[in-house]
Amino acid sequence: MSAGDVAGIITAGVALVALVGGYVQFVLRRSGLGYVEFDVEFTNHYRGETQSIAELEFVIKNLGSSMVVVEKLQCRARYRVGGEVGTADGVEPTFEHLLEPVGEAAGTFLGRHWFYVSELRTFIQPGVTQRYRKPVVVPADTEALHVWGAFDYKIQLKGLTRILIGLAAPPPPGIDWRQGIRAHTVRRTFSFGAPVGANYSSLNLA
Repeated sequence: MSAGDVAGIITAGVALVALVGGYVQFVLRRSGLGYVEFDVEFTNHYRGETQSIAELEFVIKNLGSSMVVVEKLQCRARYRVGGEVGTADGVEPTFEHLLEPVGEAAGTFLGRHWFYVSELRTFIQPGVTQRYRKPVVVPADTEALHVWGAFDYKIQLKGLTRILIGLAAPPPPGIDWRQGIRAHTVRRTFSFGAPVGANYSSLNLA
């Protein structure tokens, strides 16, 4: 075997290692990681003499390369009306009043007073942003609204990809998106000070 043949074998070997490394790094790892972005937005649509009608919008973005299966999207919300005084220590102010939908099944996350925004299983394809909306009503003198959102999700992988990820790029211990993540959570605090119709997607006081 000539020196040229040896050099060719070495070059091919290096290229193969680089190819496999790139596949593991940019395909398998990205397929197995849960690139899911979650936020909640708020719009006050109507303010009358006794009530305000608003809409909560739960925004889930699939930033990964595999389909995400979402289920049990839930909400918990509390509000404060004018004249009420909260805690004085500057951390976790008090919101005395609950939003409790009448006749709806109770949620199951993080204690009591949760209700479902979407209980059914839904699917979000890679690169897609899915919005789940829930209209709410509060007293007209409401000044602030504190909202929690949470849902379960799982990364949908094909059989061979699932096996390869388990061998070459396993997820961190205790955070295995293949088996499912429970209660992925977000919370936001919104002010009622802006004009009716304003979207509060960028106002985060929590």
